[in-house]
Amino acid sequence: MQVSVIMAVYNGDKFLEEAVESVLCQTFADFEFVIIDDGSTDGTSKLLAKYAEQDSRIVVIRQDNRGLPSSLNRAISVANCELLARMDADDRMLPCRLERQIEFVARNPDAAVVCSYSYLINVSGERFAKSENTIDVEAGRAELNPKRFLEIVHPSVMMKKKEILEVGGYAEQLIFAEDRDLWGRVVTSGKLIKCQPEFLMEYRLHSNAMTMRKVLSDDMTSRSIDLNIIRRMQGLSDLSVDELKKLSQMRPLRQRADERRRIVASRLYKNATRYYSEKRLIPFMFMLAIGMVLDPICLSLRIISKMAWRERRIVKA
Repeated sequence: MQVSVIMAVYNGDKFLEEAVESVLCQTFADFEFVIIDDGSTDGTSKLLAKYAEQDSRIVVIRQDNRGLPSSLNRAISVANCELLARMDADDRMLPCRLERQIEFVARNPDAAVVCSYSYLINVSGERFAKSENTIDVEAGRAELNPKRFLEIVHPSVMMKKKEILEVGGYAEQLIFAEDRDLWGRVVTSGKLIKCQPEFLMEYRLHSNAMTMRKVLSDDMTSRSIDLNIIRRMQGLSDLSVDELKKLSQMRPLRQRADERRRIVASRLYKNATRYYSEKRLIPFMFMLAIGMVLDPICLSLRIISKMAWRERRIVKA
């Protein structure tokens, strides 16, 4: 075996069959598939047991619910291969994903982590957008700008087990942005991340009703991670959560309010696009209208960009 596909799932039976089948149908077949059943209470366990009986490459481990970071660390510890390909229980690999990504890793031996472009799909499995975020670690270090190397579709990643263990794996205390934190530690330890400019994944997005409190809390987590990455690149130590909160509160009230306005507008836009992909027009229009009131310039540019991609897609078809 050359690669271990690692996946953690909790109550994911709705799309699990599609995800598993997309792995089993890869053009590259010399892999093991390590799946952590993180205390599921739906039909997940039964479905995984059926697949494990049918295909000896599948290793299923059931545990009490511990959360995604802990489950992924366990999958890494169980994996027998040096190369680890991430997968989620609601996404789909394109048939050549493993083959093409293994070739890319071979051509880029200095990279500890590689990722790819991804198509975005809705709950029906229809493509409605795409992710082509570029990765430039050198520019990110020079500019002290972590966004240059953190905007990664997590299940598109292939990584080297030894180098991930060297930086401590996933931070199990995090309940959000555990991947962002890991990529930051990879880069600040001197390792490289590279993006393969090919579409190898279909990444499923769901409309979800998040409270504004949750949106702001998640954003605070991401900003805290980014700030500590910048500090490490400057040779400084990480700040604690309390220290980061105090630093944030020291900023002018107007600056904090403006930042929150943009955060909420961005979340509303994201949910609007997902409602649109599901043909739920009333919540789509409601979310988009409020978002446009909060941040009309930024959202207008994003809408124009998305319309341009749809136009190119129609022309190619």
